[in-house]
Amino acid sequence: MGIKTFWPVLDQQCVGEAISIPVWANSHYRKHGRSLRIAVDEANWRFNSISDAEVDKIRQKCPPANPREKRTLERERALSLLGLNVQLVFVFDGPNKPSKNSRNGRKVDESRVSFLKLTLDNLGIPYHTAPGEAEAECAKLQQLGVVDAVWTDDSDAFMFGAKTIIRFHRDQKGNKSLDKAMRYSAERIESHAGLDRSKITMFAFLVGCDYGTSKGLPECGEILALQLTRQQALPADNVSTAKG
Repeated sequence: MGIKTFWPVLDQQCVGEAISIPVWANSHYRKHGRSLRIAVDEANWRFNSISDAEVDKIRQKCPPANPREKRTLERERALSLLGLNVQLVFVFDGPNKPSKNSRNGRKVDESRVSFLKLTLDNLGIPYHTAPGEAEAECAKLQQLGVVDAVWTDDSDAFMFGAKTIIRFHRDQKGNKSLDKAMRYSAERIESHAGLDRSKITMFAFLVGCDYGTSKGLPECGEILALQLTRQQALPADNVSTAKG
C-alpha cells in the first residue's frame, strides 16, 4: 500500500503516464545502448497476484502446484518482459524488514520464496535480498544507477528516493494489460503535484503510512495534507529519517 491516498492524489494530478513497454524498452536501448533495467519488488508482485485462499484451492486439486511462481512468470509478465529485452532484478525482503500496518508487513518466510529463487536461478534472472525493506532497496538500486525504474505498488518507494515507479496498467474490469504499464516519475510528481521528496515524506506523516503506529494526523485528509506540504517542506537532511 504505502502512503495512504497517495496514488489517488497522483492520479488526480495527472502524474501517471500510460506507456507502451515495447516502445519504452526500444527507445531506451536506442538512447543508452543497453537494455532497460527494472527492479521488481518481489513481495508486492507475489501478494497481489493470487490470494492464500486461491493457492489453497488450487493445491487441493493439484498438491504439487506452485501457482504464485507461475503467475509471477506468466500473468505478472516476467517472461514476456524478458522477451522485450527488459532486464529484471527481483528484490526480496530481508531479515531486518520493519513491521507494517498492512498485510504486506509479514516477516520473511524463506520457505515461501525458495522455489521462486530456484526458478529465477534456472532462468538466469538475477535477484537480490535486501537488508530490510525491498522497496527501499529498489529505490537505492535506482539511485546508484543499477536499475532505471522500480516496479511496485508501494508508494513509499518515492519516500525512499525512487525516481521512477512502474505499476500494472489495468482496464475498467481490473485486468492487467499485456503491453502497457503506468509510469510515475519524481519529476512529474514535483511539476504536476508540487511535491518533492521531503514534501512526500511530510505528506506521509500527515495522512499515515504503513510503518509502526503512523496513522497520520487526526482529521487530516489528502486535501489538507497537500495544502500543508505545498506550503512547507521538511529540511533535506531530515529526509534520511524515512529511509529503511
